[in-house]
Amino acid sequence: MQRCFLNKWIIIIYSLDQSNASFFNEARKGKPFIGIFLAQNAEKWGESQSGELRIGRRPCACSNQRQQEGYINWVVDDNNNAVCIKFGIANNSKQRIKRQNSKSIYEIRQYPVYTFPTVQQCKKAERECKKELICGVISKTDMLDGYTETTCTSNLARVKSIYEKNGGVLKGD
Repeated sequence: MQRCFLNKWIIIIYSLDQSNASFFNEARKGKPFIGIFLAQNAEKWGESQSGELRIGRRPCACSNQRQQEGYINWVVDDNNNAVCIKFGIANNSKQRIKRQNSKSIYEIRQYPVYTFPTVQQCKKAERECKKELICGVISKTDMLDGYTETTCTSNLARVKSIYEKNGGVLKGD
């Protein structure tokens, strides 16, 4: 790990893993920083700012290869009526729902989250849902992020079944 200070920014170069995640808060002491990271088993370096890292985004090529959560969310209107369900995959379903809520006219509420043993099983489950169910039941103007993974509420049992068939296990929070 290397650190150097440049004006108000701290540049941190090191290998990213769970054991050194707490280093961020201690090293930067509240200052913004630019981090250059290489995740374990990654082939490329990347650059990221603290805000991106806090929400689970990695700057290296492996960033999009970590989804092991399959979520099912309720999409609810102003009268508290379920409009549809939103299914999908994420590496952090709590952050994912926050992003989706910021880009939708509806309120999105988390229902169950399933964890998968591998990224491949998780992605396969999402592909099967998209293939087997009628999707995109709300428009892109109503939900900018993820409208293609919306389906009728009557498909809730089907989504659960597909997740479980592909190795998904209901996560206990």
